[in-house]
Amino acid sequence: MDRVHAPGRRASCCRPRRGLYHWDSQAGATVDFVLEWGRSLLAIEVKLSQTARYDDVRGLERFLQSHPACHAGVLVYAGSEIARLGEKIVAVPWTAIAR
Repeated sequence: MDRVHAPGRRASCCRPRRGLYHWDSQAGATVDFVLEWGRSLLAIEVKLSQTARYDDVRGLERFLQSHPACHAGVLVYAGSEIARLGEKIVAVPWTAIAR
């Protein structure tokens, strides 16, 4: 097997795949951001609302159903409390991650 090597850098075949995506389903569900790092996925929805509502995570729920390997869904919102909105979904105030 041939290997690619660049001095001082890891070969590209050994680096984890990474990316930032937006997701739309054929049914119209969306997720604002999907972060990929290697085999890990994290789905993120962003809302300006002061209240974390179950309606705000419908897209996250659809994404998690269709991508079972996704670790979690995160709703980033303008409120002040961390709340669990599903088995793999958590709502986090933007101030908690912007400090």
